[in-house]
Amino acid sequence: MRLWLAAVAGCWLSLGAAALATDCTQAASPVERTICSETDLHQMDADLNRLYSGLRPQLTVKARTELLAQQRNWLAERDRDCATGEGKCLREHYRARLDELEAINASAEASDQKLDDVTPVMVKGEWKATAIQDPNGAGEMDKTALQASLASANLPAIGAVVDTAPGKLCLPPQPCDAMGWTQKKLAEVDDSAAIGRYLGLSSTIRVLVGSSGATRSYYLLVPRSDGTLWAVFALCSTDLQDCRKAAELWTPASADAAVLPAP
Repeated sequence: MRLWLAAVAGCWLSLGAAALATDCTQAASPVERTICSETDLHQMDADLNRLYSGLRPQLTVKARTELLAQQRNWLAERDRDCATGEGKCLREHYRARLDELEAINASAEASDQKLDDVTPVMVKGEWKATAIQDPNGAGEMDKTALQASLASANLPAIGAVVDTAPGKLCLPPQPCDAMGWTQKKLAEVDDSAAIGRYLGLSSTIRVLVGSSGATRSYYLLVPRSDGTLWAVFALCSTDLQDCRKAAELWTPASADAAVLPAP
């Protein structure tokens, strides 16, 4: 019994050890020496360790194991690709992994229970709200009703720019909000039949469900083949007697605008 407990304890210790910050008192490899000698890389290393360690208690046992595998793979890739200790290479690897951990952490904080999936889903870059997709109503709602519906759905006015980053969504004029994204089939989300009917979408199409633990905001984004996004919302008349599903079109407004992984 004591041997079994010792083995379990060793296993959990190994889970935490995978992301410990670089020990600069024992830096031996070119990678470790660069991390310890360049202030910004040293901070990135500490930030990564903080995110990883803080995330683990929010995960199921299954998800912790998957996170550990991710981290080990990332460390191996970092050491292989940046074996000479080149700073630019290391910064690229750290930025990518920090983005992934920020995205996973936002999903964990928005969840009502421990997170069981650590696949990082991200919306990045700037997007401009350019149009309204309203096939069923053919744009018959007046501007006052449209503005009220967009405000009710916490979506920006047409012409505004949405700023996104891993784990974050900034919709003017509101302040930025923590946002975790999950990739699902349309059939798996609420009101999927109405959304599919009004917007002509297949129930098997992949969509992004966004939620925030802080404000309990909920968003449904539909990535499109031309690189744009639809933000689905309820478009209602001013008297609220006529409501239907419509979508605000988000067009990439920066070179880094993207959905990762691509649906």
